[in-house]
Amino acid sequence: MKKVSAMFIGWAFCLLAVSAHGADFVQTIDKAKDLYLTDHAQEAAIKAKEGVHQLWKEIPFNVRHVRLVDNLTDYHNKPNNIYSLGEKIYITSQVFGHNIRKTGGGYQINVAVDFLVKTTDGKVLGGVNDIMKYNRITPIPVTDFYLNLTYSISGARPGTYVVQTTVRDLNSQKSTRFDTTVVFK
Repeated sequence: MKKVSAMFIGWAFCLLAVSAHGADFVQTIDKAKDLYLTDHAQEAAIKAKEGVHQLWKEIPFNVRHVRLVDNLTDYHNKPNNIYSLGEKIYITSQVFGHNIRKTGGGYQINVAVDFLVKTTDGKVLGGVNDIMKYNRITPIPVTDFYLNLTYSISGARPGTYVVQTTVRDLNSQKSTRFDTTVVFK
């Protein structure tokens, strides 16, 4: 019985800790709502951003909104995944849940990107580690962060391939990956 009671008390403390942390976020967002409803839009936006920062550490590191685009200037979606041999592959994506490290008077984002080219049955044909590194210090914590990737694959024969992109958060040692299927004609 004592073991069950101790487990229940431990579980209850975990719930209280999560509830208290979540309560801070909810209170901050409620304050943002109140500011907005009293015609204080700028202050409401600042308070809402504070709420996002409170929540940010709970968001798992991942990549969202991955899309093939025609170019990295105006971000028009590529209508298909078909490329001529040697044509550049442009991918844009949003990085979510990255660790924002306080450093000196600023905030650091530090990620690296690796990529592999594979056959559709998983055989690795080649790749590059650290094809891109992004290490920036900003004066405010930045949660809106995107990656623009340009891949040039040489030596490929016509066929279907999988481009595997791995994004590594160097501040937290976490990583995530996504696959993009491309066809070379």
